[in-house]
Amino acid sequence: MQHIFSVIATVLAFGLTLVTVLSGPVRGETPTLAIIPPWEDADQMLARVGLTRIGPLRAPFGTLVDTRSEADLIALSHAGVWFVLDGSKIAQLCGIENV
Repeated sequence: MQHIFSVIATVLAFGLTLVTVLSGPVRGETPTLAIIPPWEDADQMLARVGLTRIGPLRAPFGTLVDTRSEADLIALSHAGVWFVLDGSKIAQLCGIENV
């Protein structure tokens, strides 16, 4: 039982650290990772606000979005996106530079 609590504490600590690093201020003129509820159709949601998805794949909760301004970030928020992260930071984690 004590081992389970240690594992849970470690996972939470790592997860919170990762979220803290990635959740800095998001600029509108960079790729943005939009965390979208899984029951929503991401393409329809993005089409409603006039934005497009970057890349052919979508994760269960998120997709990279081509945003051009802070108004796009606000539109995503009003459309029902849970939150947004700086897509360039995500790309750096994957070893992609100059995004």
